Order: sequence, then C-alpha cells, then structure tokens
Amino acid sequence: MHFIKSILSLLMAVVVFNSYAQVEIKLNSSKTEFSILEKSPYKIKAKTSLQKIKTLPVSTVEGNFVELGITGFSPLFDAGRPQLPVYSNLIEIPYGAEIQINIISYNEQNIDLSSSGIVQKIMP
Repeated sequence: MHFIKSILSLLMAVVVFNSYAQVEIKLNSSKTEFSILEKSPYKIKAKTSLQKIKTLPVSTVEGNFVELGITGFSPLFDAGRPQLPVYSNLIEIPYGAEIQINIISYNEQNIDLSSSGIVQKIMP
C-alpha cells in the first residue's frame, strides 16, 4: 500500500511539473487549422490559422533552450538552425509541369517571448 502511495505521489509531481514547465502563447486566431479553400487541376488555394504556440523548456549539454510546438505541425530538422514547427503536406504534380507559388495575403503577429517568461533561445 505504501508503494502505491509513493508511485501516485511521484506521478502527481510529474504532472504538476510538466504543466508548470509548458507555456502556451495565445495568438489572434480562434483555432489552429489548415484548410483547402479551392482545388482544381490548375490551382490549389489553402489557408492556415494558428490559435496558440506551445513552448517546452529543454536542457542540453549546450545549454537551456525552448522548443516551440503547434498542434498538427512537425519540427523543422535543419542542423544548426532554430527548430521551428512546420506544416507539411504532399502535393502530386505531373511530370514536366511548372509550379508557381503566390502568397496572396498574410497576417503576422509580433510576440515578445520575454513577456511570457521565455528568455532562452529557440532549440537549434
């Protein structure tokens, strides 16, 4: 019985520590989503919205960093560069076709990470 209480206490401590360590940065959108607005043999129109960015402190032999995460996104693995979340989706393109990408519009939001208590660099 004492063993079970010890295990439960340890699990509670881990849960409390993990919820304390993670910081969520709220953004201007009401939800995180990627949606296809228009699709034809000649054109694809898509929209991405982000509701929040999750942060997680990471300790390495190189120092303390913060890892950024977005639900449904994966980290960009580019050695020596910040590990930023990216959305990946395969699009089939016929052989010999020419591709043109136009960013029609976008909204941006500057975020002061230090005001959210984040002073570490983004995880490389």
